[in-house]
Amino acid sequence: MDHDLTGKVAVVLGGGQMPGGEELGAMGNGRAICIDLARHGATVVAVGRNLDRVQTTVDLIEKDGGKGWAYSADAVERDQMAKLFKDVKEKYGRVDYMVYVIGTNLEFDHATNTATNEAVARLVHIDFTGCVWATLECAPYMIENETGGAIVNVSSIASKQNGTGVSIGYGMYACVKAAMNKWSELSAMYYAPLGVRVNTLVLGPVRSVMGIMDLTKLAGGITVERAEAQGNAAVPLKGGRKSTQETANAVTFLLSDESKFVTGLEFVLDGGTALRRGPDPEMVQIKTERIMAELQAAKE
Repeated sequence: MDHDLTGKVAVVLGGGQMPGGEELGAMGNGRAICIDLARHGATVVAVGRNLDRVQTTVDLIEKDGGKGWAYSADAVERDQMAKLFKDVKEKYGRVDYMVYVIGTNLEFDHATNTATNEAVARLVHIDFTGCVWATLECAPYMIENETGGAIVNVSSIASKQNGTGVSIGYGMYACVKAAMNKWSELSAMYYAPLGVRVNTLVLGPVRSVMGIMDLTKLAGGITVERAEAQGNAAVPLKGGRKSTQETANAVTFLLSDESKFVTGLEFVLDGGTALRRGPDPEMVQIKTERIMAELQAAKE
């Protein structure tokens, strides 16, 4: 079997899925990762704050012939992360892999470009602090393994882009994901001599439930249809956005022995989105119209 994970135990933080997938015909990244890891032989611990949602993931795994365990925990609380990995170790005797695929966007007022301090703190804690706690609590158990372990933190291509300007909805999210990238790099360097690999999956516009629903909010309340079109237009590679199976394929590879010499990598999965290095045509057009308006006003 390619990427054989038989006998391994994988903990996926963010293994549930926000509502709306059935209506959109889409699957969340976390759920897709859990299912794929199980198909490759791993026992998967699907973790989320909402037990019903991660239980649905485990039900799908078991229906497919795999093994899983639904576990409720909040990654923001370090004591809950400590208990999670302790419980996994006690139940299965080992912890081999950890995937941090929990994420949220900033709740903000699009018209005024403002957000509450509570909303900003929530973004930072969910998208970054939880990743730190999870890393620190899982790594000691991986070090105990003769074969070590592997961590994949799921980031975003937003951390590499500048074309969104100073919209706090995009901008603060991008900065927090950039912090995750740096944490992964620091962790990779520290844990490498101890046998634990740490890589970052820098994810582009895949067709996840969150990717569709949150884009409608970030862009100021656009329709789902327009969000779908906008997401596809952002991807240079023919066919536009792909499904979350692409995310799962990349994570499975980064955890498997086929990547055992890979650590500290920022693995970009974006259909070529990051290839756009020059000025954004839409932003240039907006600025051109603004300058022309100012020139016209000066003449009058």
